[in-house]
Amino acid sequence: MVPMGEDETIENRLRRLYQPTRIASEYIRKILNDPEKCGPCKITTVFGPYPDKGRTIIDEICKFVASEGFCAITLHGYYHPLEPDNMQSIDDLFPPVVRVIFQKLQSMYVRILPRIACRVVVNLTDIRTNLIEWNESYMIGKPIFNFLLAEEISFGEDQDCAYLNVEDGDTWVECIAASSESCTGAYLHGRFCPFEKLPWIIKQGTIDNRPTSRLVGAKNIEAIKIPLRAFQSVPI
Repeated sequence: MVPMGEDETIENRLRRLYQPTRIASEYIRKILNDPEKCGPCKITTVFGPYPDKGRTIIDEICKFVASEGFCAITLHGYYHPLEPDNMQSIDDLFPPVVRVIFQKLQSMYVRILPRIACRVVVNLTDIRTNLIEWNESYMIGKPIFNFLLAEEISFGEDQDCAYLNVEDGDTWVECIAASSESCTGAYLHGRFCPFEKLPWIIKQGTIDNRPTSRLVGAKNIEAIKIPLRAFQSVPI
């Protein structure tokens, strides 16, 4: 590889960074698409914050995804549909040559995992590095299931945003705005929106890519499983 010069453009530097990532991702994806591994379009990556109960939430979502017949992959391990309750080492998915190249660049896994995935699930209950992971998935056009957990997800039809669809006995809700132009923010019209504090780029990117991407709020993990099952079942 030709060393970077001080006069090299930022575009060229980024190109050098992404080139090995794309190669590694394509290599891994082809391996995992083998029916004896995960199978074609059967890979879901799950991102989210780890502090507090974050890791527990990620693990529960991964177990559910695996129980539905998909490989669920996250930064600290993966779940295979044949063993949906058993987290296995993520290193088992990465050939030795890839681990040697990227083992000192942990952040590169954030860029590899969205590329090998067919679908992406992001826990947005707290915004941390999951914003980076969401952005990487969005930039390469992956279908994204965005969710957050909260005690208050609806104040009732008279107080909710007109684009907030309440489902299944008030246990989960979804933004069904036709476009991001429709979403002017609850603070402008005095209506409640559980997604109001999310970064605008997430709301805009999700709303404008419905129905392949979804924005869901729920009171608990069990409620999340209902729309997540539907998201996983849509052909890609």
